[in-house]
Amino acid sequence: MRTARICEKWDLDFNIELKDEGDRNLHKRSYLHYATSRPDLVACKSYATEWLFKDIVDETKEYTAIEYMAGIGIQTIIAQNTFKLSNHTVNELDEGCIDHLSNSNFPLDLEVLGNDARELLRKGDHYDLKFLDFPSSSILRVTREWNAEFSKLFKSKPRMVVWTDTSITYSMKINGHRYADITGVETKTNDDYVNGYSKWLFENHGYSIVKAAFRHRNAVYFAAVEGLHETESRYFKLKDTNDGFYFLDKQGVSLEQFM
Repeated sequence: MRTARICEKWDLDFNIELKDEGDRNLHKRSYLHYATSRPDLVACKSYATEWLFKDIVDETKEYTAIEYMAGIGIQTIIAQNTFKLSNHTVNELDEGCIDHLSNSNFPLDLEVLGNDARELLRKGDHYDLKFLDFPSSSILRVTREWNAEFSKLFKSKPRMVVWTDTSITYSMKINGHRYADITGVETKTNDDYVNGYSKWLFENHGYSIVKAAFRHRNAVYFAAVEGLHETESRYFKLKDTNDGFYFLDKQGVSLEQFM
């Protein structure tokens, strides 16, 4: 067993074998690969997620939660230590991640599912807090191939919806005009993209993005609530977040090892 420390606050046990999946196709690697081979990215994600979850809903009230793509449980442990949850359902397809989620030391017992996220979303549900950690996504995807499933997130009027977007991996000079065609907002910068996305979300689903946490230069995590709101954004850099995730038997790994 190995134990990872999250945000210098919480310990997460890994009772399964952890191994590098560098020989697998990029799109077929599980999140376990990143825990072992790119802990710097996981560390940055951890701090970004911790900040994202704070001060959005009343943390003294009790909620139900679902994660449609739970990975190794980074969002899981942060959510359970931020919100007062009465029920927490997590879904994941990767067998190793399912094993880990089923046997780790989360504060609240999990209901662990092994379904396709698309099918789960199509069925609909009534959870208060919903989390969709896309491995790759942009407003193009959620208005096209994921349109029906993404729309389902908001049908039951949840208190908060969180999802991952990876559009910032590329310069807005490449796809900004395509994003603008959807949102009606000229898109030259990351802020333009977020503001346009939030505007589109409100016009189509009645929700808007209240917080946007940027993980270095390759992902942004959105949190949306019902109504029209201003967006608070914060950037998290790899060099500043190394202690967000590390194994207790391997603290202080330098960033240079991963670049």
